[in-house]
Amino acid sequence: MLEIEEVIAGLPKDEGLILKRLRSIILDTDPHLQERLSYGVPYFFHHRRICYLWPTSLIPCAYAKPVEEKVTLGMCYGNLLSNDQGLLIADKRKQVYVMRFSKMSQVNEQAIREMFRLLRPGGIAFVRVAAYEWMRSGHDEALGTQRRYRLPTLISRMESAGFNTVRATYANTLLLPAAALRRLVLKRVGLADSGSDVKPLPPRLDWLNRILTNALLSEAKMLKSSQATLPAGLSAICISEKPSS
Repeated sequence: MLEIEEVIAGLPKDEGLILKRLRSIILDTDPHLQERLSYGVPYFFHHRRICYLWPTSLIPCAYAKPVEEKVTLGMCYGNLLSNDQGLLIADKRKQVYVMRFSKMSQVNEQAIREMFRLLRPGGIAFVRVAAYEWMRSGHDEALGTQRRYRLPTLISRMESAGFNTVRATYANTLLLPAAALRRLVLKRVGLADSGSDVKPLPPRLDWLNRILTNALLSEAKMLKSSQATLPAGLSAICISEKPSS
């Protein structure tokens, strides 16, 4: 059985980059989502199907134009979303609505603005992105990360799109020194592989996995306080609200 990573690896480069970026956004938005192949394409579940990513070249989609659109993002219950600006396309279907992407530039600030337009008044948007451009490495290439943000820049982008900031902080602070050492030093001198840092540790390093897990749990416990913020980290988080009027 094919794994999702194998499917992505077999896509044309432009399609693969778009799909990886959309996939990263989806998984970062809701950690409870489960991902698996269905109909040969990535679907995301939480009790039921939530959305899917349909690369046109892999399986020609009846609702996509094979030349112009590279990847289709389908919302399985798109009929429940506000669509006043018409960004979601129904294609004569009653429940599943889609968005189509033909180039990477469509997946960035425009996506934030689209999210703002689709979100109902008073709705909350949770945005988590990779932090610091100086942390860029082979990890970003492996995951399809196109941009990294400082927290003030992320807040500015959200507010320029019309959101009110509810809370903003860095996260994964305790892992930042180790990640910086690996990406900026060890990888450059050939003492660490150039790919993603996100991979299972060998059994002999289970003790290290427990230390890292406890560090993340400690940080999560601290961030449960609504007043807590972290000054630096691997991720930047902005929780924003769409004004009611």
